[in-house]
Amino acid sequence: MRAASHPDAAGPHAAVATCPRPLPEIILLPGLDGTGIAFRSLREALPEFQSRIVDYPREGSGYPRLLEQVRARLPIENPYLLVGESYAGPLVVSIAAARPANLLGIVLCATFLSCPRPLLGSLRSLLRVLPARRLPARWLAPLLLGKYATPQHCALIDETLAAASPRAMLRRLHDVASVDVTAEARRVEVPALYLRASGDRLVPRPAGERIRATMAGVEVVEVPAPHLLLQARADLAALRIRGFAHRLAGR
Repeated sequence: MRAASHPDAAGPHAAVATCPRPLPEIILLPGLDGTGIAFRSLREALPEFQSRIVDYPREGSGYPRLLEQVRARLPIENPYLLVGESYAGPLVVSIAAARPANLLGIVLCATFLSCPRPLLGSLRSLLRVLPARRLPARWLAPLLLGKYATPQHCALIDETLAAASPRAMLRRLHDVASVDVTAEARRVEVPALYLRASGDRLVPRPAGERIRATMAGVEVVEVPAPHLLLQARADLAALRIRGFAHRLAGR
């Protein structure tokens, strides 16, 4: 009969099981509206995570100034995952390139490194003088939601636009026409996930391919969704973000 093994029989060099790290806090950076109101469904789909929205000042600071303001509100001691939607992509890339402490990874969603539409770039001067007006949701829904334009999602657009500053949104649109963070993207070392919306009518496929070609090791996942991926398909987005965060935490 075999003798029962002693708990210490494996000796001092036995492998020690490693405990998974706590789940990171999810820091959400909103798109052009700057409010974060539209993150409601995504946060509800990730109940096990502590999450926080970093909204933007209503005066519509340009990318350089906004970058400073966002950095000042990031966690200092706790590990976190940075999620940037559309307009926020260049902010997330610039923050990650500076290698802040406790940043475990980044998620880029329906976004870009430089102006995603040549026509928009050619209109930079015009964007400076256009009157700032609030557009009705029914005008924007086809571009932002496509076939996912349910009454609930249209109501969400209305709520978001009502809280946003039209002047600030116009200023941010000018930022998009001028931005280029390609150099910063090459310096990103933390793990990165890019969620590309297959039905995106604002940010075309080449914008995602440029991210794939520029950022070493970025994981690109295509999601059947419109530009407002995190709203129209919050369930699928949460599934991907959850898996990514769990891998970062060693779970």
